[in-house]
Amino acid sequence: MKVHISVLLAGMALVKAFGYILARYNLDLSQNGYVQGATYTDVHARLPALTLLFWISLLAAVILLINIRRRGWALPVLGVGLWAFVAIVVAPSIPPSSRPSKSTRPRTNSSSPISPATSPPPAPPWASTT
Repeated sequence: MKVHISVLLAGMALVKAFGYILARYNLDLSQNGYVQGATYTDVHARLPALTLLFWISLLAAVILLINIRRRGWALPVLGVGLWAFVAIVVAPSIPPSSRPSKSTRPRTNSSSPISPATSPPPAPPWASTT
């Protein structure tokens, strides 16, 4: 039974590692900020975090595959525990996206249909009253 659990968890770790690789490429298409593509936060925070998670999940898969020969509970607990610890510590440390907060957005007057940040469009030339 321990062999089956080790093989299943190793397979799950390898699938998750592949998912981390795909998530790294998905950063090029992200729309987290004002522009489409990888922003400063994506390149300097999310990309290293996803790389670390990839390597940790590969290490966990190797540890779980080594456990097929060893057949103990120490290696699976070590592999999955290390993977879970890094995922729990790294995931919250990734900064949120750089979208503007409510305080930096232009204020609008809720009673007026036209916001003060925008002006009404110009009248067409045929609608002049002169």
